[in-house]
Amino acid sequence: MKLNDYILNRFKVKKQDKKDISQINIPSEIISKNSTEYLLSTSFYPDTIILPDFEFFKNNFINTLELIYGIREKKSINLNKKGIMNLLDAGKIDCFKEEVENILFSLDSNFENLKSRLETRFSHSHKLFFMLLSYFKKEDLVFIDIETKELFFESVIITTGLGYFENEKFIIKQFTILNDAAEFEILYDIVKYLKNKKAFITFNGKTFDIPFIENRLSYYSIDHKNFEHFFNFDLLHFSKRAFKNESNSFSLKDIEKNILNKKRKNDISSEQVEIYYSNYLKTGNLKYLNPIIYHNNEDIKGMYFLLKKICEKWTK
Repeated sequence: MKLNDYILNRFKVKKQDKKDISQINIPSEIISKNSTEYLLSTSFYPDTIILPDFEFFKNNFINTLELIYGIREKKSINLNKKGIMNLLDAGKIDCFKEEVENILFSLDSNFENLKSRLETRFSHSHKLFFMLLSYFKKEDLVFIDIETKELFFESVIITTGLGYFENEKFIIKQFTILNDAAEFEILYDIVKYLKNKKAFITFNGKTFDIPFIENRLSYYSIDHKNFEHFFNFDLLHFSKRAFKNESNSFSLKDIEKNILNKKRKNDISSEQVEIYYSNYLKTGNLKYLNPIIYHNNEDIKGMYFLLKKICEKWTK
């Protein structure tokens, strides 16, 4: 959707001097568009994740008696003691028969109907919601993480990181503004990258990243209607359930340290992002953007390894 001339003129800036990107550790290039510039950084990593397949999801679904109204964990255990181990067993009992037929029908229905069935019984942190990964190919997924000036939706997005699978590799693309006017160009280009994706992988993205991005897209009148069809696998909530007995803190850095046995080196905090970006604006020195790009890159990688860890834990 094209913006009117008034909005575009508000954000036009004078052409900047050629910048030295040699100080950026992650391979980067300056993209010039419509009298503004942003930094595009690209990194590649081997892809070793194995997602759950549909048969695994199906077996877990059928073995979950709590899908039946009135049955929770304790009652499910009591039914197991009576030899009722799954939905197929429960379907042989008159009081459960009709409901079990409806539940099993949802398994053979479309994705939205199945998701709606799960939502009537469980929170989105439930293991079965994670197993919905079996409905997607790796190429359908996009990891997304943003760094902002402030936490308010009216604030500018400084860096947006996208992680995705392609040709047996995990690729991270990072878009960093070189002036506030570049935010529009970055968001416009990111929507193109997301065109063929179907699900987000985020960390607290349901609460922060995705609503923030949607708000900024709406601000610039950039069409993003396809977002409403994206499923959001928010790893924060799955982590709290999967590792509730293994960690007392569930920040991404603490999960990496306590669960993944990975410790970041020389990383900044999210609170420091605005400081480094302000220093860049004052000096024009790209060295101040490097910590922001590194931090964002580490967040995307952290989500990749966390997804892998949860897959390994819940698909044994």
